[in-house]
Amino acid sequence: MTMGLALSIYSLAQQGPTTVVAPPAPWWQSFITSALGLTILFIFLTTIITVIVQQRRKDKCLKLFNDHHVTFLSTVGRALWGDLRVHSKGLEFEYDAPYRTRRGLLKTGQLLYEQDLAACQVLCRTVHALSDKEKQSREAQIRRTFKPGLLRRFARRVRNVFNMLRDAFSKSLSVLIGQFAKVRADTAVASHQGDVNTIGQTLLGAAANAYEPMLERHIGQDVIVQLSCPADPARQSIELPGYLVDYTDRFVAIFSKDQTPLYEGKLEVGDEVIEQPWCKVTPTDDHVTVLCRGQELLVVHDFVSGDNTNRLDVVLANGAALSLPREKGKVVTLRYSITRQVDIVAPRSQAVVYYTSRPSPSTVTEDRSTGIAPECEEPEGSQLVSRAKGLFTLWKS
Repeated sequence: MTMGLALSIYSLAQQGPTTVVAPPAPWWQSFITSALGLTILFIFLTTIITVIVQQRRKDKCLKLFNDHHVTFLSTVGRALWGDLRVHSKGLEFEYDAPYRTRRGLLKTGQLLYEQDLAACQVLCRTVHALSDKEKQSREAQIRRTFKPGLLRRFARRVRNVFNMLRDAFSKSLSVLIGQFAKVRADTAVASHQGDVNTIGQTLLGAAANAYEPMLERHIGQDVIVQLSCPADPARQSIELPGYLVDYTDRFVAIFSKDQTPLYEGKLEVGDEVIEQPWCKVTPTDDHVTVLCRGQELLVVHDFVSGDNTNRLDVVLANGAALSLPREKGKVVTLRYSITRQVDIVAPRSQAVVYYTSRPSPSTVTEDRSTGIAPECEEPEGSQLVSRAKGLFTLWKS
């Protein structure tokens, strides 16, 4: 038995070690580990992340007006209105009613692209034009501004800190990726360091936002914004009060809680030109043109032409015009209001927050409460108050 065991061991030793054959690697594993596969993978990954981030990144001031009835005023005085849809690269307006041109073309909406937004003067929203659902959405926006929740306040502070240190984060990410590529030169990151860095910079750019300490401390407080009016021949800017809701590097949002108008009235338009301190109405055979002028906003609520009553709720600023169709020989009745209390989102190139409107008890001491303001050329109050008094005096006369 001992001899047989020895012979078995000798026989196994003569055969040598047993060779284990590994199973073939899947095709996708070979593709990924190859240089060509890694290159294609990083190209697709970089492109997909960039597209998703850019499509989902919308201006947060413009998003406040998303799915609301809004008036768009251009720098040349053209008015466009309807239900607004905000996209990452432009705006879309859905008209209140379909419009058929003289050539028979049916138009139900309009698209404004990135280059069109460069000619934007202001976007206006009045509560009179909103549905019940839109009013509830607006009330929620106001509550979030005045009484933000703990999570919202924390997220805003974190975002502000990130924006202050954004350059440091960007440079640190580039250094980290470069150092990792040096230590692990055989990894995919080393061979595609540029693509990985592009992905990181794209994600950092998506989280970036404007941060200005002067404006940040006035979020939710009353301010006065100075709005430029390029369409006005005299180029006189107007001042609009409200409270600061939010701002970005391109836009600023100012809301008015109480949108009670200064004055409401009606105009019957025949064949003669009507001139008022706040507007000029020019009739033709088939159209009526309403031109806003003065230091207040003009809201054209609706107009009656023949048997048709059309709801508009279009906001016009100084120099902006509105063209309405009319039946030849028919008298058109316009219902309008004069106001300065509307919600606006305006480009920061056209609107600048210049004044605060409600002093903070922490910054105004009691012994200075009876002092004199720098704008002492208005002895009876601010410019806004004096303008309002002059406007009401005109109406009474």
